[in-house]
Amino acid sequence: KNVILIVLDQLDSKVLNELEQNPDDLKFINSFFNEEYNFENCFSAAEWTLPCFSSIFSGKHPSEHGNFDLKISEKIKNVITDDNLIDFIRREGYSTFGISKSKGHHAGYNIQKYFDRLLYFDDAHDVTVEDDFSFARKTIEHLEMNSKGKNFVYLHYMSSHSPYWKPNINEETKLSLKRFGDPLKEYNDAIVTFGDSKVEPIMDNQKVETIIARQKERIKSLDLVLGQLFTFLEKKQLKQNSIVILTADHGPNHFGEVGKPMMNRSRLNVPLKIYDFKNKTKKKIQNYVCQTDIFPMIKYFFDKEEKSNVIPPYGNKNTPIISESIFNDKYKVSIRTKNQTFYYSCKFNPQNFSIMINEKIDSRIDFFNDENKADHEKLKKEYLNILEEHLKKSQIIQIIK
Repeated sequence: KNVILIVLDQLDSKVLNELEQNPDDLKFINSFFNEEYNFENCFSAAEWTLPCFSSIFSGKHPSEHGNFDLKISEKIKNVITDDNLIDFIRREGYSTFGISKSKGHHAGYNIQKYFDRLLYFDDAHDVTVEDDFSFARKTIEHLEMNSKGKNFVYLHYMSSHSPYWKPNINEETKLSLKRFGDPLKEYNDAIVTFGDSKVEPIMDNQKVETIIARQKERIKSLDLVLGQLFTFLEKKQLKQNSIVILTADHGPNHFGEVGKPMMNRSRLNVPLKIYDFKNKTKKKIQNYVCQTDIFPMIKYFFDKEEKSNVIPPYGNKNTPIISESIFNDKYKVSIRTKNQTFYYSCKFNPQNFSIMINEKIDSRIDFFNDENKADHEKLKKEYLNILEEHLKKSQIIQIIK
């Protein structure tokens, strides 16, 4: 009857797992997802909000949907592909309601055409926290309005995203009174240098600790906010025939180190928790999955997707996980399997949308066990073949070898 997609911006899986260890920190999330599928190895398709949401909605990677940069992607007609999650579920007879704070996903980009009702809230100083606290109430009002119908709800919460424009009451009472300045100044003062773009800050490790502490308090506050919606679903007996997905678009920008790949696990490993009313046990899923798998999985709920293209436990898909960054004049990618992560970066020409694989900037493989590493070069060639086949799916990008 209801499919609800909740996205907490810039939340990595590690921080949420740490908070879940204390029953008092996330009472509502822990209670609601007591019977859940918890995907411990879910990875973002990209490194920042704009391409990540387009990947969630379309089930495609940035090189396929093309919405990877607000400036360069102006050439792209739609921020998500015509075949997308919202349009699909709307055609299944659902009322589609959404609340977005993504600066690339609002009426200015014509995304509202897929929704029956889309509310956009600007991510701005002094209002983000108050906005987030109103989302549950607006959602409850919508569910009550269409109580006899079927509903798809999409909620995008932004107050989990640093630099946390305005301190909330949790931060002021539970954290040290010692400050580096207001939250925005504190964040900026922690930046030591940048990588290749503004979304690659390299930050002082000691100062990052206070930023992470702030984020944890924000997540505790968001637990209370989500508790309003979760309690409503339970009291109205809507939980018993609903599917609720809790995830993030990407992890924090401040998990970068000089000389190490930007597309690392800390930045890209995001939570994916699914309450499925048909599942009656708590299960941890170790399979590697990507946020691009959310759309095919939802299609499978309606018998509109083959099992071979759906992640376990619903299907048997088992392919390398690809995450991409296309920013300015560089293309960066990580390809993950159970045993290795392959990192590669090369030149990107924004004038003709071409990825120049032959102009390599960096290439490396991280191994996760003590296997024989003698075939290092052979493995690189295998991963490059996977990358080339992946890029061939794009009707937007050219490959120059």
